[in-house]
Amino acid sequence: MNIEMWRPKSNYNIPIFYTLQGTYTVPTTLEECAVVFRSFASLDGPALVNMSNINSFSPGSFGGIAYFKDGSGSTGVNKKNADMWDQIVAMHTAEENHLHVIAEAILEGRGLSEGLFLPEKEILLLDLWEPKSNYKVPRFNTQNGLYSVALTLGSCKEAFPYLFPAHSGSLINLELVERIDKEIFGFKVRYKNTDYSSDVSAAKGKYLKKNFGL
Repeated sequence: MNIEMWRPKSNYNIPIFYTLQGTYTVPTTLEECAVVFRSFASLDGPALVNMSNINSFSPGSFGGIAYFKDGSGSTGVNKKNADMWDQIVAMHTAEENHLHVIAEAILEGRGLSEGLFLPEKEILLLDLWEPKSNYKVPRFNTQNGLYSVALTLGSCKEAFPYLFPAHSGSLINLELVERIDKEIFGFKVRYKNTDYSSDVSAAKGKYLKKNFGL
């Protein structure tokens, strides 16, 4: 229905998605990513590896090395996980890689590209990076480059181009709007089959009522 920015911590400002099924946001920790991406496992250190993209495993005296498909590199495996390799593979390859995560490509100089949907099956390894001081968020390592979890409303606008900018901090899905009511300082958007509502600026509200009959 609506995308806005949310500040769960004093130094975090991330997108929040209001839907007919509930309210969601982007994952910000490895623990949250492990819940979402069921085919990913922790093999060694602060990272999660997409087990569906592992081609082979070479054991060693102090653990081993797991090799990605298509010659995309390798990652270390500690001794404990090396000893449990078959169980880890069986546990984390049963799930299909069918999810997509809203992300931004990390450019040279730590800049970010426009928002897009990154297929889970293209992710090799998931770790954390620091786009700014004391602000760590998930980073997706792929064969084609590095991506960050989406962090801005601008990236959401690029990933969801059909959403309407209700004001400077909100994007709304017009297909789910039932009506727009006049308020003292603007307009209130009412959505179908829910009690949830959101704000729209006076200028945008007048435009929608005139051109969309809301």
